[in-house]
Amino acid sequence: MVCDCCSQLQVLLAPKRYKLKAGVVIQRALNLSGILSRNLEEQDDEEGADGLFWLNMLLAEKSANGVLLPYFGHITMAGVADQEIYFVENLVTAEILTFKIQGVRYSVSGEPRYKYFGTPRADNISSLPFMWYWERVNGGMNIYVYFKTSDQIEELEVTGMIGLSRVTFSTELDDALDLFYQNFLIFELAEALCIFYKISLPPDTKMKLARLRKEITYINPRDMSIKKRSMLGNGGILTYAQVNFGRGWTP
Repeated sequence: MVCDCCSQLQVLLAPKRYKLKAGVVIQRALNLSGILSRNLEEQDDEEGADGLFWLNMLLAEKSANGVLLPYFGHITMAGVADQEIYFVENLVTAEILTFKIQGVRYSVSGEPRYKYFGTPRADNISSLPFMWYWERVNGGMNIYVYFKTSDQIEELEVTGMIGLSRVTFSTELDDALDLFYQNFLIFELAEALCIFYKISLPPDTKMKLARLRKEITYINPRDMSIKKRSMLGNGGILTYAQVNFGRGWTP
């Protein structure tokens, strides 16, 4: 049997889910900024619209380089025969690309822009990709693969940072973001609103925001491992022996 004290302790320590909506984030940011008093004022329609606008601008800003984004994602794409370019919506950075055949995963080597687009190659081959490259485009990212994917490939999977989506007043942020990141957004939004209304951010709020930024920067550490390549050979020229026998792909 569990005593009453232990039962009460278990209740206190049990994880709680706070359903925080975007409208609440805006209200708290208006309070922190000093634009609205905590108990004496409620936001009007204009202030609410301003808050929502700048909250969505902040969410978009985090997708500029991924430094303050909280989560990596693994996105799968169905393999399409004879296709070189795959569009991935809302992808901010891409670090790894693999493809799958009959349940077995194979890696693809990421290459810089010049090697992918600037070196000689035969462009009319569909086989197993052995190199890839990515480019940011409006709304997401284009993933380029060479060789063009053959009908053997069941799916491709790209790993990278996922951008934050736009919200409305009723969007429940718990569905997408941890509570610590929601707290960070409240302080970030307070600063943005102070700039917009041309007032100073309260000193305590400014100090807390600086600390939160340090804690959240690169919260998911990057893979800094290095793949060494031999300096004795170029390896950048695709030979027809590879095309005919190895189909270009090397492990």
